[in-house]
Amino acid sequence: MSKSVTGVKSGANKKRFNINLDCELYYLAQSRYGRGNVSNRINELLSIDLHQSTEKEQLIEKLHELRIEERAITDKICQLNKMEKEKEAEESSIEKVLNWIRDIYQRKGVVGLNQVEMECKRLKVNYYDVLKILEAEEIATVNYQ
Repeated sequence: MSKSVTGVKSGANKKRFNINLDCELYYLAQSRYGRGNVSNRINELLSIDLHQSTEKEQLIEKLHELRIEERAITDKICQLNKMEKEKEAEESSIEKVLNWIRDIYQRKGVVGLNQVEMECKRLKVNYYDVLKILEAEEIATVNYQ
């Protein structure tokens, strides 16, 4: 058995509607909230239900967006780590080439550019970067033919 309840117009945003309620629920609500307050309580409960649902959906969407952003940031960090390791490896290789060159220079007083080029290729180091360092350190080089 259900009872028809008419909402009371008490504000600019309220309008009268007929809704069907279970009679037992209606009488319990009347006894708990008072006869005039049942409509207000129904409005409160509907508002809570509808807004929480919307809020929940918004939070789920925000969480999804944050997870996407987290993945993008994690990928970027991985790329930066990889670049750092590559740079460290390259600097280490350049240092190996330079130590090799300094050793030859100390023994012979001159270093052959063809030797430098081969050592750079072997350790995958930029030959022209090494030449700039050699010039800055004033290490004598010769171009063997």
